[in-house]
Amino acid sequence: MTRVRQSLNRLSYLYYKAKESDEALNTESQNAVETLEKVVKAIHELQKKPPGDANSFFNLAGYHGEPFQGQGTTDPKWWGGYCHHANVLFPTWHRMYLLRYEDAMRTVPGCEDVALPFWDECELDQNKKPMPIPEVLTREKFRLGNQDIPNPLFSYKLQKELKHEVDGAAHRYSKPLDYQTVRYPRSGLVGNAWDRLATRSQNSDFAHHDWCTILLNRNVSSWLQGNIKITRDGIKETKIADTTSVLGRYNYCLDASTYTIFSNVTSQKNAPIKTHPPPTSLESPHNAMHLAVGGFYQPGVYNANEIAGANGDMGDNETASFDPIFFFHHCFVDYVFWLWQRRHGSTTNLVIDPNDRGAVLQEGVGSMPPKTKLNMDTDLQPFKKPDQTYWKSKDLVNIEKIEGDRGYKYGPGSLDHLASPHKPIASPIRGPEKGDDKVKKVKKITVNRAVHRGSFVIRMFAQPPGKMELIEIGREPVLSRWDVEDCDNCRDKLDVDLLVPLTGGMLDYLGEENKDGEYGEKITYLGAVQSYGQMDFTANLQDMVHNAAAENLQDIHPSAVKLVQDVDLPLR
Repeated sequence: MTRVRQSLNRLSYLYYKAKESDEALNTESQNAVETLEKVVKAIHELQKKPPGDANSFFNLAGYHGEPFQGQGTTDPKWWGGYCHHANVLFPTWHRMYLLRYEDAMRTVPGCEDVALPFWDECELDQNKKPMPIPEVLTREKFRLGNQDIPNPLFSYKLQKELKHEVDGAAHRYSKPLDYQTVRYPRSGLVGNAWDRLATRSQNSDFAHHDWCTILLNRNVSSWLQGNIKITRDGIKETKIADTTSVLGRYNYCLDASTYTIFSNVTSQKNAPIKTHPPPTSLESPHNAMHLAVGGFYQPGVYNANEIAGANGDMGDNETASFDPIFFFHHCFVDYVFWLWQRRHGSTTNLVIDPNDRGAVLQEGVGSMPPKTKLNMDTDLQPFKKPDQTYWKSKDLVNIEKIEGDRGYKYGPGSLDHLASPHKPIASPIRGPEKGDDKVKKVKKITVNRAVHRGSFVIRMFAQPPGKMELIEIGREPVLSRWDVEDCDNCRDKLDVDLLVPLTGGMLDYLGEENKDGEYGEKITYLGAVQSYGQMDFTANLQDMVHNAAAENLQDIHPSAVKLVQDVDLPLR
């Protein structure tokens, strides 16, 4: 029987509504209660299994990052986990990962027909604002049977220590036995003495669970909306979805013209930019949601305050999968992947461009060395079929017809209306009726990840002519490792770009004068890299950026500021 993955938002809502009501349950509510209890029971049992059990939560979570395996245990030239990021196998590897996790859930007695629900991250309320994280993911307790248990969807307590022994990494992601996963605004860095001291202080400031849940929901909502306030010509607010709104990125990635561009951020950056919005990959909003939940960063100019020192597990590849929310997040990512396939008539075949940078490993993964070429026949390690051969991407293209009774479908979701092929999604920018949405300029910031330890956000600002204010026009979250600077074999992967296309309408909003068809000459563009614990301003821009941060950006503190480059059109 085909599995059906349902919206966790709907299941959670109906479950708690039913538990708080004395009325008889209708069929939908009864099914929701039974389904959610099976999901919780299955994951609870996986978390109870000893770490050495193949179906234990510890073992399954460990496929993604830590505990590192093989050469990647100590060698920074290799990634010690098995996950694929920034390459064409990102969607298919994680699709197989979810199937393996779901198969393990189905080994629990009474849960043989369970399917993993998806956290519908793009669902909006009646006011067109993002819905809160499903309540079942944020409550500390869950009533299973006749007793309250620690909610296995909220957090996981390590049954075995994690040793982060990569050369030069300062043990940042070592975790002791009984470590409990955390989310924004708390910190989970406990690998060395300095981090333990900072984390103890951080978490003592945010000890109240309900308040932390409020802050987490605010942070995620801010990332999803990405509102930018521009105060000119009576325009109070405008959304530039491709660079700031995670909701927009999820929408726009569905218009990526090829699987290669759609699949990962490396290929996305090599795609030509001709119109607004520019090409967007599925991996881009995926990265942003990791950072929003992990909590290392919160927008400082929107609806929530920045909270320095938040370093939850979802914010880094090493430990993300040990937070149970990881699998519900990735289930939504896979839902969007399937929508793209349906929208582009690619439900039975996916084509990888062999000449694209994203089709080559830049660091070793599993048993595959750096520079390995990737295609639909590449082994998806460590996942094996019953005959002990590895699963491959070509085995997973049509989700409804996966061998071994693993076919599945998705229940109703917030983006279903985008599944049918039609003209590209329109830009949400609002301006004058005769505004020009044709791209006139593309601005670029290039940042070397080796300079910034851990995850960070690249940000771009525009200073209108004659004004001492900075207006944010773009940002790109970068999910990164703490030890990446030691990876000699992946130098060509260390540079990451933020590309911001500027339309005629946007330039008008910013106060640009248009002379002889030339744009962008009188606006000053600045770039910043924001991460925690750093205050290193470029000297010649120090005063202006510092004042803007304090006055207009609500205490945002960029760690490095540099001038923005022009990019020729079309960009390749």
